Amino acid sequence: MKTFKSIQDIFQTELMNLVNRVLVVRCKKQYNDAYLRNKEWLLKGRSGWWPIAKHQSFKGVVVLLDSAEGDTIEIWAGSSVGPDSGKVDQDPTSGRWTLQVKGSFQFMGLMQAAGVKAFLGTTPGNLTTYIDRNQLLDPEVPQWRLPAAQRPRRGFDPELCGDRAVVTPGTYSMYREHGLIVNSLAKWLTEVEGYSNLDNALGWHDLHAFTLDGQPELFEVKTDVTNSDIYCALGQLQLYELEVGQSRKTLVLPQEKNAEEAWHERLFRLNIQLITYKRHDDGYTFVRAVPRPTWHR
Repeated sequence: MKTFKSIQDIFQTELMNLVNRVLVVRCKKQYNDAYLRNKEWLLKGRSGWWPIAKHQSFKGVVVLLDSAEGDTIEIWAGSSVGPDSGKVDQDPTSGRWTLQVKGSFQFMGLMQAAGVKAFLGTTPGNLTTYIDRNQLLDPEVPQWRLPAAQRPRRGFDPELCGDRAVVTPGTYSMYREHGLIVNSLAKWLTEVEGYSNLDNALGWHDLHAFTLDGQPELFEVKTDVTNSDIYCALGQLQLYELEVGQSRKTLVLPQEKNAEEAWHERLFRLNIQLITYKRHDDGYTFVRAVPRPTWHR
């Protein structure tokens, strides 16, 4: 999941690549009605109600929405609709506007709540702030067009794993096997398969790495092989590739769930690799499945 350090990072995304001015609005949890209204409206492509002068124009809208938990702010963005910057349904009493964007607002990433002023590069307005693109900061090639090897990376952080008590200690516990598998996979890739430059984003893609000959590969780990698990994994691999850049995509599934027989040929036809894993007392072993010569895409 991307962490934004500056509002100018928004202009480097594919969504806002051609936008030169955005309106930034802030939704705080303490204003419960407005917060809940906007949280519901974002997926409908709307945000409101905001005190905006009729003459103000902008091509994009950025909503800073307090996260439900933690000291972070969610960043949502959309491209304005129509010649009037998407200002619709003005309230006759307050004069405030609803903003309409193309499609739905898209979740872009997170920022730290304490750094709003530093993030915007100016003192934020009480509700709305207008930000212009600083063209001096534009790279020659936007990040979303860079190949995987040239994109910023954060390195590999081992996932939390093992037993965890939830609700209250001792009341209910769960075993976090996913983290054990991801951490073992990372070790196998580097120590046995010769992969390097591993990268992951907790809460986002499981693992991204480069093969011995420098080819990027994206991995998604699942602990079960139900239809919903596989369908979810296929969508995740497609979406995560937008963030990390074009890569070979590999699904990592449990061997004992008959994953290879059930899914390998269909994954092969989708140009997706398969690695199966088996649990032992001392950890996990991994095997890359080999397609049959009779299979065709």
